[in-house]
Amino acid sequence: MQKRSIFGGRLLPYALLAPQLAVTLVFFYWPASQAVWQSFLLEDAFGLGSGSRITRPSSASRTTTSPLW
Repeated sequence: MQKRSIFGGRLLPYALLAPQLAVTLVFFYWPASQAVWQSFLLEDAFGLGSGSRITRPSSASRTTTSPLW
């Protein structure tokens, strides 16, 4: 019969899991959230200007400023 070691501390599993969660957050979720955020920004072709948010124009400004109306 083999002897088995039993660790009574509850902190060890969390301490072993924390580095993997940190790597997952830093290298997966953070870049993915940045990509989603930047998909709503309007940038110039070379990326030199500051991004501005894309918004829908109101219907009143579309009808009064459009040369087709």
